[in-house]
Amino acid sequence: MAFLEFHRKHRQHRNDIEALYTISTKTNQRVDVIDRKVSSVLEVQHEHSAQLRGVQATLETHTELLAAHEARFDRIDARLDGHDARFDRIDARLDRMDARLDGHDAQFKAINDRLDGHDTQFETINARLDGQSAMLDKQGKQLNKQGEQLNQILDLLRTQRPETN
Repeated sequence: MAFLEFHRKHRQHRNDIEALYTISTKTNQRVDVIDRKVSSVLEVQHEHSAQLRGVQATLETHTELLAAHEARFDRIDARLDGHDARFDRIDARLDRMDARLDGHDAQFKAINDRLDGHDTQFETINARLDGQSAMLDKQGKQLNKQGEQLNQILDLLRTQRPETN
């Protein structure tokens, strides 16, 4: 019986060993699959890390560029504020000039009204002078007629005078 017992234990150990080899083989196969998957995940993780570093470098570059643009925009904004102030001063000057010109317009209107009054006075004076000129022409004609009449009278008187010698 010891032999049967030994044989049975031997077969049981052999079956156990074969089961262990099977389990070991399956475990090794699973470990190989897991190893490939882990290696694949590690490669992907390494690629993602490299890409993430590239994205981070790009973000840092863009952050620096944005800071430079922001500084530039601040300078532009300051210049525009300066231009606004200058335009406000120019606008105020133009308003003052406009007010002065409005005053000049009123003065010019007053001067034009006075000149219109002078024109009316000159027209009246011209009409009176035209009347005076017409009277003088009439009187000149009368004087000419009277002069002719006097000349005729003188001629008559000379012709009628007795001759004394």
